[in-house]
Amino acid sequence: MFPGSSATFRILEVGCGVGNSVFPILNTSQSFPESFLYCCDFASGAVELVKSHSFYRAAQCFAFVHDVCDDGLPYPFPDGILDVILLVFVLSSIHPNRMQGVVNLLSKLLKPGGMLLFRDYGRYDKTQLRFKKGHCLSENFYVRGDGTRAYFFTKGEVHSMFC
Repeated sequence: MFPGSSATFRILEVGCGVGNSVFPILNTSQSFPESFLYCCDFASGAVELVKSHSFYRAAQCFAFVHDVCDDGLPYPFPDGILDVILLVFVLSSIHPNRMQGVVNLLSKLLKPGGMLLFRDYGRYDKTQLRFKKGHCLSENFYVRGDGTRAYFFTKGEVHSMFC
């Protein structure tokens, strides 16, 4: 037994932050009682905010702290059970040398035919063009003033990472 073991449709949001996607998904999933949402973030404070939110429902959601770059850290569910994995501005925060490993590890969590959906930065978008000198860590990889990182992808890089 594991959280969500009786569900027939399972979603994982990696990098859930304070729940900006979690709560709309939970709201929609009320119509689908057979669904279950897992959500994780590197920041324990963010996960605690998700759990303390008035719309958090433990019967349909399990929020947990997790570092996707730590390939030895187990998930609270077995491999091969997820229908969807959602990554919103997550891959860009990971060092480019580690991205493919993260994608490979997450792919193992999906059922056959499952989908990994992501949204991230594109090469030469306004966010990249606004970075000042001294913020570039390596080619197309930057650090913000708060210490978070941002990588800017080409279509070819995305294609090679997922195909």
